[in-house]
Amino acid sequence: MTQLYGLPYKNPLVKGNSTTKELLRRVGEIDLMERCKLTKQTRKKGNGEVSVYYALQHWDKKAKKNTSLYVRKDQKDAFDKAHEAYQEFRKLVHQYEEAVIWRTRTKLGVKSHPELRPK
Repeated sequence: MTQLYGLPYKNPLVKGNSTTKELLRRVGEIDLMERCKLTKQTRKKGNGEVSVYYALQHWDKKAKKNTSLYVRKDQKDAFDKAHEAYQEFRKLVHQYEEAVIWRTRTKLGVKSHPELRPK
C-alpha cells in the first residue's frame, strides 16, 4: 500500500481492476441521461377524472431561471432510467478522477509531510 502524507493510501483502481481507459469507455457507452428527478403531479379535470403527469424542474442557463418540463406518465420509466444513467455517470467520473489523482501523486513521488504524520 502506498503512503501519502504518512498515512496509508489505497489505489482506487485496485478495487474494481478498472483502468482509466476502461472507465472512459464505460462513460462513453451512456447514451441518455437526466440530472433531475421527476415529481408526480395530479390535476383534476372538469368531469372529476384525475390526470397524472410528472414535472421535471431544471435550471435553464440561457433563460437564467428555473423551468419545468411536463412528462407523460408513459414516459416516466424512460426518465427514471435516464436518471439512473446519470448517477452511474457521476460514479464513473468520480472513479476516474480518483484514479488520475492517485496516478499523479504516485508519478510525482508525493512524500509525507512531517507535520501531517499521525503521532
